[in-house]
Amino acid sequence: RLWEDADALKFEAHVSDTALGRDAYTLAHDGAIRSASIGFYEREWSDEVTDDGEQLRTQTRIDLREISLVPVPAYEGAQITNVRNHH
Repeated sequence: RLWEDADALKFEAHVSDTALGRDAYTLAHDGAIRSASIGFYEREWSDEVTDDGEQLRTQTRIDLREISLVPVPAYEGAQITNVRNHH
């Protein structure tokens, strides 16, 4: 399940009962991995320069390709906030 609210893109995922799935679940449940990243293709965006002179890109339309559990996310706020029991 995937949805957006005012703050973020959020998701719930089913973890398959495979060796890789069990490992991913355990790492997230135990807090060893606390982040997620998404892979996507940009479809529409705008670029601007901030008052600090930094380049800022805002994606307004993307094609989402994947969501991965990662130790270091591309976006700092991309955190795993809840891991339910898998029974």
